[in-house]
Parts: sequence; C-alpha cells; structure tokens
Amino acid sequence: MSDIYVVLAVCLLIWGGIFFYLMHLDKVLKKIKQKLEFKEDFSKSGR
Repeated sequence: MSDIYVVLAVCLLIWGGIFFYLMHLDKVLKKIKQKLEFKEDFSKSGR
C-alpha cells in the first residue's frame, strides 16, 4: 500500500515542477513583451 503513496508523491512533485516552471516562463515572457511594446512605442514616436 505504501508504493502507491510513493508514486503519488513523485507525480505531485513532477506536476508541481511543471506548474512553477510555467509560472516562471510566464513572468519572463511578460517582461519581454513589455520591452517589445516599449520599443514599438518609442519607434512610433519618431525618435
């Protein structure tokens, strides 16, 4: 019966890792998007 708990714990660790990786990736992509939007706004202003 304890083998199922080991499998459950491993699965939860894997899913937790995927979740935190996606949250980190989202944060990085938001920063990149803001930089690109700033460059677009800057180039549209004619400078």
